[in-house]
Amino acid sequence: MTTIDTPSNPADVEAEEEARWLAYLQRLPWYKRPSVVWMMPMLLILSTALGALGSPRQQLAIRIVCKDFYANLPSLAAELMESALEDDKCQQPAVLAAAALLHSRVGAVQGILIGTWTSLSDKYGRKVLMLNTMITLIMSSMLSWLMASEHNPFGPRVLYLDAVMFGLTSGNVVISPAAFSYVADCTSAANRSVTIGYIITSFAVGLTIGPFLGGYLATTIGIVPLIKLVILAYFAIVAYMQFIPESLKKGSKKSPVVATEEMAGDSLMSKVEPSLASLLMRRLKSGLKTVVAPLMIFVPGAVPVSGNVPSKYTLTLVLLATQLSVFAESGTSLYRCRRIGSSLSSSSSSTPSSEEALTQKVLPDQGKTESMIMDITFFNYGVTLAFLSIVVVLVFLTPASLFVSEAISNLGNFSGPSMSSVLTSLVPADQVGGALGAMCVADAITTTSAYLLFGHIYAVTSATRPWMFYYVGAAVNLLAVCAGLSLRALYGRRRIAL
Repeated sequence: MTTIDTPSNPADVEAEEEARWLAYLQRLPWYKRPSVVWMMPMLLILSTALGALGSPRQQLAIRIVCKDFYANLPSLAAELMESALEDDKCQQPAVLAAAALLHSRVGAVQGILIGTWTSLSDKYGRKVLMLNTMITLIMSSMLSWLMASEHNPFGPRVLYLDAVMFGLTSGNVVISPAAFSYVADCTSAANRSVTIGYIITSFAVGLTIGPFLGGYLATTIGIVPLIKLVILAYFAIVAYMQFIPESLKKGSKKSPVVATEEMAGDSLMSKVEPSLASLLMRRLKSGLKTVVAPLMIFVPGAVPVSGNVPSKYTLTLVLLATQLSVFAESGTSLYRCRRIGSSLSSSSSSTPSSEEALTQKVLPDQGKTESMIMDITFFNYGVTLAFLSIVVVLVFLTPASLFVSEAISNLGNFSGPSMSSVLTSLVPADQVGGALGAMCVADAITTTSAYLLFGHIYAVTSATRPWMFYYVGAAVNLLAVCAGLSLRALYGRRRIAL
C-alpha cells in the first residue's frame, strides 16, 4: 500500500499550492495568461498621465486657496499685500501653510475605504480594483476641469468634493497595491522582487516623462486642453484593460472561521429588534472597523511565526519602519518641493526606483527568505540615504544644498516598494491585497499627520527658523533607520550568496 506524503509545514503547503498555480498559468494561451507584461504598458501610460497633470493640478489648488485667502482679508489689507507681493503673493508662507492644512484634511478623507477596496480585490479580482481607480481618475480629472474654469462656484470646497469621491473609491491610492497584488498572483515569491521592480520601472519612466510633457503642453496649449488629453488617455486605459486576463485564483472564499462568525452574528441579530441608539452605535462601530480592521494584520501574532516570519513582531516592525520613513519624507518633501520648484521634484522623484529592478535583475534567483533579506537591505539603504539627504541641508543651510538633498533622497526612493515586496512574502497568498491595502491605510493616516504637524511647524517658524521642520524630519528618519536595522536583525546574520 502506497502513501502520499503531504507536507505538515504551512509554508511548504503554500509553496506547493503556488507551484501548482504557476504551472497551471503556464499551460494557458498567452492571451489568457496573467503576466507583468500586461501591466507595464498600462502603468506607463497611467503614470505619464498622472505626472503630466500632477504639478498643474497642484498649482490650481494653491491658486484656489490663494484667491480664497485674500478674499477673506479686509479690503485695504488685501490691496496693500497684493500690490507689494505682485505675482509672488500665492507663494507666501501664510498661503502655503493654508494650502498644506487643506491638503492634510483632504488626505484624511481619502484614506477612509482603502482597506475595504483592497480586501475586496482578494475576492472579486484585481481588475475590479483597477477599473474602480480609472473611473475615479476620470471623474477627478473632470473636477480639475472645473477647477481650471473661471466659473468655479465651489471655491476651495471643490477640493473637499474631490476628496470625498476619492475617500469613497480610494482613487489612485490603490493603484500600487492593485499592481503589486497582480504581480504576487502570477509570480513566484523568489522572483517577486524583480517583477515588482519592472512595475516600479514602468511607474518611474512615466513619472519622469509626465511632468516634462505636462509642463510643455500646459504652456503651449493650456491647462484645460491638457486635462482633456489626460481624460482621453484614461479612457484608452479602460479599453485596454478589457483584454487583460484576471490574475486572482478562481474560487477564493472567506475562511471558515470568519464565515461561521458572520453567520452566527446574522442569526443572533435576526432574533433581536435593535433600538435606534443601538443602530447608530452599530453604524459607528462599522465605520471605525472599516478604517482600523485592515491594520489588525500588523498586530503582533496576527500572522503566525514560520520560516519566513521569524518573530511575532515581524509585521509590526515592517509597519513601524515604513511609516516612520513615510512620515519624515511626507513632511520634508512638501516644503522642499515648494522651495526648489515643483518641476524638479515632480520630474525626478520616482526615477531611481528603477535601480532596484536593474540591481536585482543581475542577481541569481534566490530563495524566498533570501529575497526578503535583500529587500530589507534595500529598504535600509534607502532610508539611510533619506536621512543623509536631510543632514546635508542642516549642515550647509544654503539653497544649493536643497538640490543636493533632493538628488540624494531620490537615490533611496525605492525603500517603500522594497518593503511592499517583503509584505507580499510575509502574508498568506489570499491576504496579499488586504495587507497592501492596510499599508495604504497606514500611509494615508501617516501622511495626513505629517502634513498637519509640518504645516503647523512651517507656519509658526518660517519667519524665524525656516529649517526647523528639517530637524524634526531628521529625527523621525533616524528612528526609521533603527527600525529597519531591527527588522534585519530578526533574520540573523545570514549571508546572501551573490
